[in-house]
Amino acid sequence: MMTAPWCVLGDFNIVLKMDERIGGNPVNREESREFMDCLNLCGLEDLPFEGSKYTWCNNQGIGKRIYSKLDRILGNIEWIINFNFKAHFREGGISDHSAMILKQVKHDTRHSFKFCVMWTLDPHFPQIVKEEEEDSHHLFCRCSFTKETYQLISTWAQFDFQAKSIEEVTQRITNISPAKRRLKIAAIFAACVYNIWKARNEVLHKNLPTTPGAVSQRIHTHMTIFLNSKGIIME
Repeated sequence: MMTAPWCVLGDFNIVLKMDERIGGNPVNREESREFMDCLNLCGLEDLPFEGSKYTWCNNQGIGKRIYSKLDRILGNIEWIINFNFKAHFREGGISDHSAMILKQVKHDTRHSFKFCVMWTLDPHFPQIVKEEEEDSHHLFCRCSFTKETYQLISTWAQFDFQAKSIEEVTQRITNISPAKRRLKIAAIFAACVYNIWKARNEVLHKNLPTTPGAVSQRIHTHMTIFLNSKGIIME
């Protein structure tokens, strides 16, 4: 994995998420899996962006027109920490692709907290999270969005238990048998924590609306990729 600041931009000719295409064939997880695996391996994620969400159009007539997000500006944690930039995608012009502009964000004295996904790569991250006190009054536990997402996950995850702290979750997962099911539940839990907080930060810091259904789908995708890498097929 690259340890120096790294920014990658261009036409990747593939969508990443289910909602990144309008028209044509529906997006399926298989077509995005290789690209998602590559980004995870390289430690890259989308920079905050403004402008057009869909960066390509086939310019066909009514009933045949397709819009997709094929162009991206990505950065690793070193880039995000050291350079305050965001992506701007202009509306369509002469080309069938939107123009991409890397814009420097002016310094703002107001400092809002932003969670970076790559923090989870630090070996000390799990312990730091564990040390934070959690109880039933924690906003995360009481959030109606989280509860609705949990209900949707339960329809395909085939498990039903709730816990009030990370310690309780860890203990209950440890007691699950057989080992294959224990690994599945652990993968679901990890995907839940990652995607629910990612969705929260997208709403707060990128103004990107989301729904419990979309988060449930992302959780399923991340969990499936992990389990497949272990040779386990989700039933």
